[in-house]
Amino acid sequence: MRIGQFRQCAFVRVILFTAIVVVFGAVRGWGQELGGAGTIQGTVKDPTGAPMTAVSVEISNPVTGFKRSGTTDAAGRFVFRNLPPNGYHLSVTAQGFAPYQKDVDVRSAVPLELTVPLALAGTALMAGIFGLFALRVLRSRVASGSARS
Repeated sequence: MRIGQFRQCAFVRVILFTAIVVVFGAVRGWGQELGGAGTIQGTVKDPTGAPMTAVSVEISNPVTGFKRSGTTDAAGRFVFRNLPPNGYHLSVTAQGFAPYQKDVDVRSAVPLELTVPLALAGTALMAGIFGLFALRVLRSRVASGSARS
């Protein structure tokens, strides 16, 4: 009976020691970020180059369903930290400005620094319409032979 008590006591000590190691090992890991995680950060600027505040910024991955959103701070900055390595779709929207979209790849822990230039809403459309009009006028002059050299 003495040998049985000794074996039982040794077994309890091993179990207790293992439980302590597991608990303290897990506690140490709670404060750590995801290993190899990346960061997407940047500044949103208006057409004059001035930073824009309170602009909606969203990143997503349609394959995994991952999605995060935020807004720019007083300096026009946005930051998405602790991102698993993957491809992401960046969308930036602000009232009165054309939406900005870009695909970015997080491949390492090195932060990706982006500058997001927003154009006024309708500016690209007006430039496109004006360009088409100018092209038609030029073609009609060339076709009629009245183009000047």
